[in-house]
Amino acid sequence: MLTAAGKSLRYAVRRNEPYGPADGVTHTLIEHGLKNGLLNVMIEIRNDLVSDEIGQRVMADYLTGILGESLVALSQ
Repeated sequence: MLTAAGKSLRYAVRRNEPYGPADGVTHTLIEHGLKNGLLNVMIEIRNDLVSDEIGQRVMADYLTGILGESLVALSQ
């Protein structure tokens, strides 16, 4: 997903900022994802980007695109 997201200049995309695994924020990913053999990702979005319906639709379209691209890349 980082590769797909990095192709767009629309948003600043960072890995593990400001929080990362050392902060304990990945507990759910580990418990419900990794321990069950499921691929998973944690996405944090600034609240101001989704504060209205238009922003929510824009972000949903953006995430749908990078998720789709990521899944295609996994299957190759």
